[in-house]
Parts: sequence; C-alpha cells; structure tokens
Amino acid sequence: MDIPKSAYGHPLYRSTSVEWCGMDSKENFDENIKDANKSKIIRDMGFDKPGCITYTYNSRGFRDREFDHTPSGIALGCSFTQGIGIPAKHTWPSQLSNMLKTNIWNLGVGGGSSDTAYNLLEHYLDELNVQFVVLCAPFMARFEFFRGEEPVRIIGNNLVDQRWYDSFLKDCFATEKNSLTNLKKKVLEIQPDQQLYDSFTKEWFATEKNSLINQKKNKLAMQQMCYQRNIPFYHLHVATDFRFDKAARDCTHSGIDSNLEFAVKMHNKITGNNI
Repeated sequence: MDIPKSAYGHPLYRSTSVEWCGMDSKENFDENIKDANKSKIIRDMGFDKPGCITYTYNSRGFRDREFDHTPSGIALGCSFTQGIGIPAKHTWPSQLSNMLKTNIWNLGVGGGSSDTAYNLLEHYLDELNVQFVVLCAPFMARFEFFRGEEPVRIIGNNLVDQRWYDSFLKDCFATEKNSLTNLKKKVLEIQPDQQLYDSFTKEWFATEKNSLINQKKNKLAMQQMCYQRNIPFYHLHVATDFRFDKAARDCTHSGIDSNLEFAVKMHNKITGNNI
C-alpha cells in the first residue's frame, strides 16, 4: 500500500522506543527537578524514576501498537492525546478504551492541528476497521498545509514542518548542550524561506476568526466523512475540556488524573451516561 506522508504521525520515530519526547525532554526534566514545586510533582508521580515513561511508536509513527483490523475507535488530537509526559496506559484514549472495553487507536500527533486530524482521518477512516471517532480538538492557533507531499505545521507564529519537528524532537533535546541559539540555526538551515512564512502567519493569526473558521470547517468535514459511512463522531476541545494541572513529567501538559477526567467526559458524551 502506498502511504501518503500526511498519514504518518512522527516519521523519524517509526518503529522505535524513546525515553524522552517533545517538551518532555531530558533538558526540561533536569531544569524542572531543580524547582521545588515542580520537583514535588515529578517525585510524587514517580516520574523521577528511570524508565517510568517510554514512548513506543508503531511503523506509522504513532504511540500505539501496530495497526490491524480489530474493530476499533480512532482518537485524534495533539500532544494532549498522544500523552506527552505520562505513561501510554494513562493517556485519555487508553483510559477511554478501558471504560468502553473497546480498542481505540491513538492517532494523537504532537503539534498537530485540526488540519492534521482531518488529514489523518481521511486516510485511516477507510484503512482501519473504524467503529467510532473521538476528537480532542487541538488549539485553534494552528494549521497545516503541504509543500509538495510534505505536511507543514504552523503553531502560532512558528513554522513547524514535519522534518523540523521530528528533527527537533530527536536531536535538539538529545543533550543539554543544544541551546536555543543552535535550535534557531537548525530552523534556518531547514527553512531558508522563514521570513516569507513569518509574514504570512502574522497576517493569519492577527485575526482570531481565521483560526476559528479553519477549525470549524475541519470539524464539519470530519463529521460529514463519518456521517457518510454511518460512523459516530464525538468531539471535545483541549482548550475548554482539559484541566491543565501541569502534572505531566514535563510540568506543562496535563497529568494522569486530568486525562482520566477527560476520558470520563468523552465516555459520558458517547454513552449518555455519567460515571
């Protein structure tokens, strides 16, 4: 099967396991452990122990086992869905899966937007044996476009294409010696046309309505795709439905309890019952 590049999560992590990922970096950990409040969170959760969190990716670059044709749900979203800073078994898709006693594929992509969710759904809705779709809608101030076949991600006023993002995750935070200056150099090497993109993104994000309309269009498109196939579609929003307790190991993302609370919200939306 010819897999489009937009159907991969994190290409450079395909079929690998790593201890650190994204904002949950060794560099950030070493800084946070020096802070009394953050250190308490990390130690209370047992996140100071080696090997307490592992990011294991399948051959498509998603934090899940290899895809098969098991009747399943699909979970879409950003790093809050991927589960940055917490063990895989405690992510909201995993906890929702336990509640529903149904397999749910985690298609969360760090830095992803509603465009990313749409592009992934368009591919996997027909490849996998999908019974329902659950979306944790990413923050509005993001979008995705293509340079040829390469997905290019915009987060706020920052250009994050797939090459830069994965290179950033895998290399830039690999050692403490990588500074912000080196990171900026890395971006400029990959993005010589950064100035052009900066001009465009500043215009785009100057008016919130652009992001709002883009998110609405993607949500409606995903609903329609599911409707045409008679597949239920449910959604909540990371910005309004997640409790930001910053109790993940990176002390930025939501922790285990917040993921459980979100899973309960999604469960109640799906079943119409409160638990």
